[in-house]
Amino acid sequence: MKILVVLPCFGHGWILKQTIKRWSGADLFVIQDNSQCDVIDVFKELNITPNIITDEDWYVNKCWNAGMKYFLESDYDLICLATMDTWMRDNWKAILEHNYNPLSDEVVLPDFVTEGDLKMEELNQSVPYCERFLRTSGTGNFATFFNRKAVELFYPIPDEIKLWYGDEWIFTILRNIGFKTVTYTQLYAYQFGSITVNQNTKAFDVIQHDKEAWESSVKNKMIDKINYNANR
Repeated sequence: MKILVVLPCFGHGWILKQTIKRWSGADLFVIQDNSQCDVIDVFKELNITPNIITDEDWYVNKCWNAGMKYFLESDYDLICLATMDTWMRDNWKAILEHNYNPLSDEVVLPDFVTEGDLKMEELNQSVPYCERFLRTSGTGNFATFFNRKAVELFYPIPDEIKLWYGDEWIFTILRNIGFKTVTYTQLYAYQFGSITVNQNTKAFDVIQHDKEAWESSVKNKMIDKINYNANR
């Protein structure tokens, strides 16, 4: 199973370094999003050449769009839209391959833990059959796996929203046309929280803009997208 992980990178190099290592088994589509020096140092240390380097803030939705465009033009089976502050458990890919059918009408969310890295390191590294449960609401924290069929239904996220509502756009469209969002009980991940937002002084103004754009235009675009896909 070929998996592409889209990883926007801004700050917190010490977290990013571990994040990159935990995505072992996948190909990374890395966006150096007007990144701070410690992030650039991590890329040099790990010998990573970013796919895209920006000299202004793109924010997460535009970064995800760039990664999805690359994915749709490639032969990958799955794409994961991720954030740089999400750590996957060891052996995540084997668990996904063992349990998930990439041709299904499902997208996969990890089971996010609060205990963090220690709990994930203590897990049995065998490949278990995992119990599967549905997520009928909410979007959870973000490191979500999509197959090609799903991406074609919601891509692109509208340009009007930069930082917020991308997940709302994605999950509302997919759930309204019959896709299920599922979680496997052993597919653990840990997220630090909104550390990038808290570090970017412009982020809160961008969020306010996104709220206004969502109500004034993007929500209606989402409804149109749902209706279009339902009638295809």
